[in-house]
Amino acid sequence: MKVDDYAVVFSGGGALGAWEVGAYDAIISRHLGHPPTIVTGASAGALNAAAVCAGMSVVDLQKLWENLSPKAVFRSHVGARDAVWYVARHGSLSKGIRALLSKKRSIFRTEPLITQIEAEFGQSGHGRFRHFTESQMSCVVALTDLRNRRRIFFVKQGLQHPKVSCPDDGCWQEINAAETLHEALIGSTAIPVLFPPSPGDYFDGGILLNQPIQPALFLGAKTIYVLIPNSNPQGDIRNLISIGTTLLSTWMASSFDADIERIKGINLRASLSGSDDRIKLCVVRPGQSLEKTFPGLGMLDFGREVSDLVQNGRDAANHRLNNFRHNDPSSWDSNPEDATRRTIMQIPPDEHRPKVTIPDSEIEVTEVTEVTIVHRKFLQKPR
Repeated sequence: MKVDDYAVVFSGGGALGAWEVGAYDAIISRHLGHPPTIVTGASAGALNAAAVCAGMSVVDLQKLWENLSPKAVFRSHVGARDAVWYVARHGSLSKGIRALLSKKRSIFRTEPLITQIEAEFGQSGHGRFRHFTESQMSCVVALTDLRNRRRIFFVKQGLQHPKVSCPDDGCWQEINAAETLHEALIGSTAIPVLFPPSPGDYFDGGILLNQPIQPALFLGAKTIYVLIPNSNPQGDIRNLISIGTTLLSTWMASSFDADIERIKGINLRASLSGSDDRIKLCVVRPGQSLEKTFPGLGMLDFGREVSDLVQNGRDAANHRLNNFRHNDPSSWDSNPEDATRRTIMQIPPDEHRPKVTIPDSEIEVTEVTEVTIVHRKFLQKPR
């Protein structure tokens, strides 16, 4: 990839996805208007990734989020009248609720969102599918196949780079038609229980991979910006709602931590081999919880505070970029706890690292899942 090539990873976050628009604006401004070569997204971030790949400007993206009011996204699928009828029919509250839920796949219906996706990314009218397919960018949408408990990636590779052969394991699918893109976006935004799955039975990509760094690495990204619309504060366990939110965020963060470990393994291998082919990672988060900055704003409050969210994202990204040093892993993430923990594996710059000659016979390479771990049989003091 070229020196100025970079990837942007858009995370899930519901209505807070509007925050990512401002952060993205700050990033492309730092690159003098040069757009990313790779975009990936999960959940609400999938909409941002697809829109960027389809050529939407920051102004267009902001309008897209302003038009996503709750009524333009979902409708109630379970009403009070239904609940009363089922309880009366079965003679008890527990049996009635159980019978009612057994007939439903979700609490809400998402026909309004599906209609909007098909209009925005269709082949007719002002649909942008043609722009999407002809884009120089590569785009990956992450989904979850709950039935088989695996991640699914829908991918469109950019025209300006050599095509990468995707694994033939059923987890990678090419976006070769407007309907395929619609399937990817509908599935990736389908929050289990709240929203129904896509026609192909795919759910929210954020369940297993809320920050799709892995596919960006697979496509060859070396500089990666990860946009996360939460400040990763200490878990809140004051009540059932806060416990549920903390549990969900902790669960979703596990894949992010695994990818950080993967990148550290890649950089360790490059360092030991004397290569400069290392991964640079910049994580952009809000300065504080967006729920505190915008009281009452939740993940389903689509269309609210969009302009202010965009500006907050822009300010947060500019602050991060001013403090980001690509050769210093402790500056990669603004979360102090993560930065301290990840510095443990920091590889010192070449000029500060003692030169040690290691014969090939004293090196073993062991493959562990997708991370290559390089270790020595015994430690030799530098001469």
